[in-house]
Amino acid sequence: MDSDVACTAIAAAEVVAHGLGRPTQSDAYTESVETFVGRASRPSKRLTRQAALAVDAATRDDGELAQLWAEAGDSEWRVAISRLRGALDA
Repeated sequence: MDSDVACTAIAAAEVVAHGLGRPTQSDAYTESVETFVGRASRPSKRLTRQAALAVDAATRDDGELAQLWAEAGDSEWRVAISRLRGALDA
């Protein structure tokens, strides 16, 4: 998967996590997300499952995003992805 598509999938999954009341990031970048989820209904189980699958696909070891993070030598992104998956699984 292309890294741009993977980043979009991860961002969308974070919106779902916010909708579930289990955000993994809350800062100036997510203020508009909070506004949106305040108006939207709670994500369905189906949407939540799809978000989790999207995160899995976006972060596969053979994907471009994982390769870019590996080249950068930063493993913190895996910790962040694990938190996001946990928020979607809870």
